[in-house]
Amino acid sequence: MFTCRNSPAGALTETTAADAEVADMTPASRVWWAPGLLDNIVSSLQRNEISCSIRLVDRRAAALFDDPEHKVVHISEAVPRHAFKRRWGSPGAMKFLTLKKRQELTCLTAASGDPGNLEVALEAAGCVLSHEPMDAAAGAGQLEACKWLRERGYPVDHPRILSAAARGGHQATCEWLLASGCCPWSADAVYAAVRGGHVGLMLWLLDHRSALAVLAALCPRTRASHSLDATQLLSAAVQGCDLDTYKRLHTEWLPQRQQQQEQQPPNGGGGGGGGLLWRRLQLSREEDFAAVLTAAAASPGADWRAKVEWLEELLPADCPKPAEAVEAASLLPDGIERLTWLRRRGYPVRWSWDWALRAGGAPHAAALLQLMADEGQTFGGMLASVAAGCGDVVLPRALHDAAAGGGGGGGGPLPARCLEWVAGSAAEGGHAEVLAWAVSELGPQGLAACRSLAGDAARRGHVKLLAWLLGPAGPAGPGGGSGSGSGSGGGGGGGAMVGRSDMFAAVLGGCEAALEVLLQHHRGRIQDPASLYRAAATSGDLTTLRWLRRRVPYRLDERFFHTCLAQPDPLPLLRWLTDEAGYWPPMDLSAVVRRAELAGALWLQGVAGRVLAWAEEMESERWG
Repeated sequence: MFTCRNSPAGALTETTAADAEVADMTPASRVWWAPGLLDNIVSSLQRNEISCSIRLVDRRAAALFDDPEHKVVHISEAVPRHAFKRRWGSPGAMKFLTLKKRQELTCLTAASGDPGNLEVALEAAGCVLSHEPMDAAAGAGQLEACKWLRERGYPVDHPRILSAAARGGHQATCEWLLASGCCPWSADAVYAAVRGGHVGLMLWLLDHRSALAVLAALCPRTRASHSLDATQLLSAAVQGCDLDTYKRLHTEWLPQRQQQQEQQPPNGGGGGGGGLLWRRLQLSREEDFAAVLTAAAASPGADWRAKVEWLEELLPADCPKPAEAVEAASLLPDGIERLTWLRRRGYPVRWSWDWALRAGGAPHAAALLQLMADEGQTFGGMLASVAAGCGDVVLPRALHDAAAGGGGGGGGPLPARCLEWVAGSAAEGGHAEVLAWAVSELGPQGLAACRSLAGDAARRGHVKLLAWLLGPAGPAGPGGGSGSGSGSGGGGGGGAMVGRSDMFAAVLGGCEAALEVLLQHHRGRIQDPASLYRAAATSGDLTTLRWLRRRVPYRLDERFFHTCLAQPDPLPLLRWLTDEAGYWPPMDLSAVVRRAELAGALWLQGVAGRVLAWAEEMESERWG
């Protein structure tokens, strides 16, 4: 399986050669089994080498390394080039991946630091230039990969790149980014460094900021980006540092910060007599202190309780405990335990719809949502939708049964609208069991209103679920729904699950396999293909543009040309348009490009010169 420990669950899971049949032990392979030889060899190899090479020697090696650790390939680590190219370099290797998953693959490969594999991944992914691969490489400290990406035009001027390197504690990468002259210094990088627990790097970045003081004085516009916010700095520090280090930061930095602030007019009251932190930071708003305490409650370390208790000692008597701390802490893996502890200490709980939405992405989503339901917080039935998006069918069914029995306050089951939301969330999440339950409860009449389920599934690349939805055994088929599917749509034997925007949603998702399923369902008849091409161009998705060119031919016009020209990195799109789609650009191409530049086109750094050079080259070819 191709996966990664730090990627979302289920991301990039495909069969690899490591799971294929291996040959019986041959005379040539017996040399591996000399006493101690294999152990000596394996001890010097990375785990991906074992997964992609050693396990394939013979059946005995495959059985020896049969544990889960060696049956997956970790893409964010170095992968043998032969295995990587075999898996991702062949035609159609990414047809089941959405645009988001293809972008994720390039980022994971960039984090591995192998330029050869990165070249294969970028070519196969079919995405235009963006700063995300550079973010990933910088965050992993892969300096050579950063240099390789920059040589190929990938932007290095985005402030997130420096922050990513700082969060990972990679000072050499930070030095290169700043020395290159393209990546600006930012306060966010300081916060990122201390949030990652790298106090030394934080101090280095602050020293570098001091060197920019003269420039900031000469150019007032740069001062804002070089200013530090004490609340953000302390909030980041309490998350990344242990309590002893955090206390030292108070001792070393707060007096200096206080002295700087005393030279300015006061902003407001300072707080009670015992509020040392409150006075020194001159936090004139309760929200400022609440931010620091919330960060402590949500800090990942085991000493989070000690941090909260220490900060509470500095809390002025009249300062209320923030409810935000409970919400932030509840979203961590041990969130239920933290929530219970904070409630015992008098922290208020303010249930909200926004909290419920965020809870849907928590590691323990089902337990947290169930806690909300137990306390009567169903948010008009929308809690069932959030649970459905997590793959939980128990809570939606319980809420539905409780409402049917009068326990939900409505004297009847969940309204059809809520069930539609449940079905939509299940389709987006790819949860067949939850979707089947919602469809059975909706019935044929309610199902007729669900026009976006196919698009929801297609946008997220859930090909099997999409095929079931549109197939003869699914709810859109002649026998679907609760036994009498609607069958009113044109093209597939049932239109209850399909709307006019399903192809548009699939194009935005960028999964070729899902697009094929929908195209077959529509029997090749696609309305408004121009909008599909524009959507793919706006997403920077060359792979989907190539699929559209093969499967949904359309004569591209000047409007599409200007859509491509308006993108942050238009050159790959323009080259595809002329080289592969056969479009001939306007006669005054160079003038058109210059007008776009003067109009303030949001191009990436350095793009304008490359686009203009391409335009002049095209005109030279045209006129000989």
